[in-house]
Amino acid sequence: MKKMAAGIMLGIWISAAVTGAALAADTAAGTREIAWKAEQADLKYPEMTDGSFLYRARVNSVIETEVKSFVNALQRENRDGRGVSGWMTWEEGIRSPEWTSFTLTETTYYEKAAHPSSYTKGFIFKGNGQRVTKKELTAMMPELTVENLNKEVLEQTKAKNIPLYQDFAGIKELPKEFYIGEDGWVHFIFQQYEIAPYSSGMIDIAMEGISLPSYGTDVF
Repeated sequence: MKKMAAGIMLGIWISAAVTGAALAADTAAGTREIAWKAEQADLKYPEMTDGSFLYRARVNSVIETEVKSFVNALQRENRDGRGVSGWMTWEEGIRSPEWTSFTLTETTYYEKAAHPSSYTKGFIFKGNGQRVTKKELTAMMPELTVENLNKEVLEQTKAKNIPLYQDFAGIKELPKEFYIGEDGWVHFIFQQYEIAPYSSGMIDIAMEGISLPSYGTDVF
Protein backbone atom coordinates (compact mmCIF):
# COMPACT_ATOMS: atom_id res chain seq x y z
CA MET A 1 0.00 0.00 0.00
CA LYS A 2 2.86 2.40 0.78
CA LYS A 3 4.37 1.89 -2.69
CA MET A 4 0.96 2.38 -4.30
CA ALA A 5 0.42 5.56 -2.30
CA ALA A 6 3.86 6.85 -3.30
CA GLY A 7 3.03 6.24 -6.95
CA ILE A 8 -0.28 8.07 -6.61
CA MET A 9 1.41 11.03 -4.89
CA LEU A 10 4.07 11.20 -7.62
CA GLY A 11 1.32 11.25 -10.24
CA ILE A 12 -0.44 14.08 -8.41
CA TRP A 13 2.81 16.06 -8.16
CA ILE A 14 3.54 15.63 -11.88
CA SER A 15 -0.01 16.62 -12.82
CA ALA A 16 0.28 19.78 -10.75
CA ALA A 17 3.67 20.77 -12.16
CA VAL A 18 3.32 19.85 -15.82
CA THR A 19 2.18 22.47 -18.31
CA GLY A 20 2.36 20.15 -21.34
CA ALA A 21 1.84 16.47 -21.97
CA ALA A 22 4.67 14.11 -21.08
CA LEU A 23 6.21 12.23 -23.99
CA ALA A 24 8.11 8.95 -23.84
CA ALA A 25 10.55 7.70 -26.45
CA ASP A 26 12.45 4.41 -26.44
CA THR A 27 16.25 4.73 -26.40
CA ALA A 28 18.49 1.78 -25.56
CA ALA A 29 16.93 -1.59 -24.73
CA GLY A 30 15.15 -1.33 -21.41
CA THR A 31 15.35 2.47 -21.22
CA ARG A 32 13.05 5.17 -22.47
CA GLU A 33 13.30 8.93 -22.39
CA ILE A 34 10.63 10.95 -20.62
CA ALA A 35 10.19 14.51 -21.87
CA TRP A 36 7.80 17.03 -20.36
CA LYS A 37 7.51 20.67 -19.45
CA ALA A 38 6.93 21.95 -15.95
CA GLU A 39 6.66 25.57 -14.87
CA GLN A 40 9.92 27.27 -15.88
CA ALA A 41 11.47 23.88 -16.75
CA ASP A 42 12.04 21.72 -19.82
CA LEU A 43 12.86 18.19 -18.69
CA LYS A 44 14.29 15.09 -20.33
CA TYR A 45 15.38 12.10 -18.25
CA PRO A 46 15.52 8.29 -18.43
CA GLU A 47 13.13 5.69 -17.11
CA MET A 48 14.05 2.03 -16.71
CA THR A 49 11.49 -0.26 -18.31
CA ASP A 50 12.98 -3.74 -17.93
CA GLY A 51 14.58 -5.81 -15.19
CA SER A 52 13.00 -6.86 -11.91
CA PHE A 53 10.36 -4.80 -10.16
CA LEU A 54 12.83 -4.05 -7.35
CA TYR A 55 15.53 -2.89 -9.79
CA ARG A 56 13.14 -0.57 -11.65
CA ALA A 57 11.67 0.78 -8.41
CA ARG A 58 15.09 1.60 -6.96
CA VAL A 59 16.57 3.27 -10.04
CA ASN A 60 13.44 5.15 -11.12
CA SER A 61 12.86 6.37 -7.56
CA VAL A 62 16.30 8.02 -7.53
CA ILE A 63 15.59 9.68 -10.89
CA GLU A 64 12.15 10.89 -9.80
CA THR A 65 13.64 12.39 -6.63
CA GLU A 66 16.21 14.33 -8.67
CA VAL A 67 13.59 15.63 -11.10
CA LYS A 68 11.24 16.69 -8.33
CA SER A 69 14.04 18.41 -6.39
CA PHE A 70 15.14 20.37 -9.47
CA VAL A 71 11.62 21.54 -10.34
CA ASN A 72 10.84 22.47 -6.74
CA ALA A 73 14.07 24.51 -6.50
CA LEU A 74 13.13 26.48 -9.63
CA GLN A 75 9.64 27.12 -8.29
CA ARG A 76 11.02 28.37 -4.94
CA GLU A 77 13.39 30.77 -6.70
CA ASN A 78 10.56 32.20 -8.79
CA ARG A 79 8.24 32.54 -5.78
CA ASP A 80 11.01 34.54 -4.09
CA GLY A 81 11.12 36.93 -7.02
CA ARG A 82 14.27 35.63 -8.71
CA GLY A 83 13.22 34.97 -12.28
CA VAL A 84 14.83 31.71 -13.34
CA SER A 85 14.18 29.00 -15.88
CA GLY A 86 15.90 25.67 -16.30
CA TRP A 87 16.25 22.48 -18.22
CA MET A 88 17.41 18.95 -17.56
CA THR A 89 19.11 16.60 -20.02
CA TRP A 90 20.70 13.19 -19.68
CA GLU A 91 23.32 10.97 -21.29
CA GLU A 92 23.32 7.20 -21.15
CA GLY A 93 26.38 5.37 -19.89
CA ILE A 94 26.87 1.64 -19.56
CA ARG A 95 23.77 -0.57 -19.47
CA SER A 96 24.30 -4.25 -18.74
CA PRO A 97 22.93 -6.91 -16.38
CA GLU A 98 25.66 -5.89 -13.91
CA TRP A 99 25.69 -2.11 -14.26
CA THR A 100 23.40 0.81 -15.05
CA SER A 101 24.90 4.27 -15.35
CA PHE A 102 23.93 7.67 -16.74
CA THR A 103 24.31 11.38 -16.10
CA LEU A 104 21.74 14.11 -15.46
CA THR A 105 22.66 17.71 -16.26
CA GLU A 106 20.67 20.45 -14.54
CA THR A 107 20.96 23.90 -16.11
CA THR A 108 19.56 27.13 -14.68
CA TYR A 109 19.35 30.56 -16.27
CA TYR A 110 18.55 33.66 -14.23
CA GLU A 111 17.03 36.69 -15.92
CA LYS A 112 19.71 39.13 -17.13
CA ALA A 113 22.51 36.69 -16.27
CA ALA A 114 25.49 36.62 -18.62
CA HIS A 115 25.10 32.91 -19.23
CA PRO A 116 23.39 29.80 -17.81
CA SER A 117 24.99 27.58 -15.18
CA SER A 118 25.03 23.80 -15.33
CA TYR A 119 25.75 20.98 -12.91
CA THR A 120 26.15 17.37 -14.06
CA LYS A 121 25.39 14.49 -11.70
CA GLY A 122 26.59 10.94 -12.24
CA PHE A 123 24.78 7.76 -11.24
CA ILE A 124 25.94 4.14 -11.01
CA PHE A 125 23.66 1.29 -9.97
CA LYS A 126 24.36 -2.37 -9.36
CA GLY A 127 22.35 -5.06 -11.09
CA ASN A 128 19.90 -5.13 -8.18
CA GLY A 129 19.25 -1.39 -8.48
CA GLN A 130 21.29 -0.28 -5.46
CA ARG A 131 23.21 2.94 -6.07
CA VAL A 132 27.00 2.79 -5.80
CA THR A 133 28.65 5.41 -3.58
CA LYS A 134 32.14 6.82 -4.11
CA LYS A 135 33.35 4.91 -1.05
CA GLU A 136 32.03 1.65 -2.50
CA LEU A 137 33.46 2.41 -5.92
CA THR A 138 36.98 3.08 -4.66
CA ALA A 139 36.81 -0.05 -2.48
CA MET A 140 35.92 -2.09 -5.57
CA MET A 141 38.51 -0.31 -7.71
CA PRO A 142 41.53 0.71 -5.56
CA GLU A 143 43.36 2.09 -8.62
CA LEU A 144 40.89 5.00 -8.67
CA THR A 145 43.27 7.31 -6.83
CA VAL A 146 43.87 11.05 -6.80
CA GLU A 147 47.34 10.45 -8.23
CA ASN A 148 46.02 8.48 -11.21
CA LEU A 149 43.22 10.97 -11.82
CA ASN A 150 45.63 13.91 -11.82
CA LYS A 151 47.69 12.09 -14.44
CA GLU A 152 44.62 11.55 -16.63
CA VAL A 153 43.46 15.15 -16.20
CA LEU A 154 46.73 16.53 -17.55
CA GLU A 155 46.99 14.03 -20.40
CA GLN A 156 43.38 14.21 -21.59
CA THR A 157 42.92 17.98 -21.35
CA LYS A 158 46.19 18.48 -23.24
CA ALA A 159 45.12 16.01 -25.94
CA LYS A 160 41.75 17.78 -26.33
CA ASN A 161 43.20 21.33 -26.07
CA ILE A 162 41.07 22.11 -23.00
CA PRO A 163 42.62 24.99 -21.03
CA LEU A 164 42.85 24.62 -17.25
CA TYR A 165 43.45 27.41 -14.76
CA GLN A 166 47.00 28.70 -15.15
CA ASP A 167 47.71 27.97 -11.49
CA PHE A 168 46.17 24.49 -11.56
CA ALA A 169 48.37 22.32 -9.35
CA GLY A 170 46.32 19.15 -9.28
CA ILE A 171 43.30 18.00 -7.32
CA LYS A 172 43.37 16.97 -3.67
CA GLU A 173 40.42 14.57 -3.66
CA LEU A 174 38.26 12.66 -6.11
CA PRO A 175 35.29 14.64 -7.48
CA LYS A 176 31.82 14.11 -6.07
CA GLU A 177 30.29 13.12 -9.41
CA PHE A 178 31.19 10.02 -11.42
CA TYR A 179 29.64 7.44 -13.74
CA ILE A 180 30.53 4.51 -16.01
CA GLY A 181 30.52 5.40 -19.68
CA GLU A 182 29.38 3.31 -22.62
CA ASP A 183 33.10 2.69 -23.16
CA GLY A 184 33.23 0.70 -19.91
CA TRP A 185 35.53 3.14 -18.08
CA VAL A 186 34.75 5.04 -14.90
CA HIS A 187 34.48 8.77 -15.64
CA PHE A 188 34.95 11.59 -13.13
CA ILE A 189 33.15 14.89 -13.72
CA PHE A 190 34.61 18.32 -13.01
CA GLN A 191 31.96 21.03 -12.94
CA GLN A 192 32.18 24.49 -14.48
CA TYR A 193 34.86 26.62 -12.76
CA GLU A 194 36.13 23.65 -10.72
CA ILE A 195 39.53 23.24 -12.41
CA ALA A 196 39.12 25.44 -15.48
CA PRO A 197 37.43 28.66 -16.67
CA TYR A 198 33.78 28.71 -17.73
CA SER A 199 34.74 28.54 -21.40
CA SER A 200 36.18 25.05 -20.85
CA GLY A 201 32.78 23.78 -19.75
CA MET A 202 32.22 20.62 -17.77
CA ILE A 203 35.29 18.38 -17.98
CA ASP A 204 34.81 14.62 -18.23
CA ILE A 205 37.84 12.44 -17.49
CA ALA A 206 37.83 8.72 -18.29
CA MET A 207 39.95 6.45 -16.08
CA GLU A 208 41.17 4.42 -19.02
CA GLY A 209 42.88 1.12 -18.36
CA ILE A 210 41.21 0.50 -14.98
CA SER A 211 38.83 -2.40 -15.58
CA LEU A 212 35.48 -2.79 -13.86
CA PRO A 213 35.30 -5.55 -11.22
CA SER A 214 33.42 -8.69 -12.15
CA TYR A 215 29.90 -8.91 -10.78
CA GLY A 216 29.39 -11.08 -7.73
CA THR A 217 32.59 -10.21 -5.85
CA ASP A 218 32.41 -9.85 -2.08
CA VAL A 219 32.14 -6.06 -2.23
CA PHE A 220 28.67 -6.41 -3.72
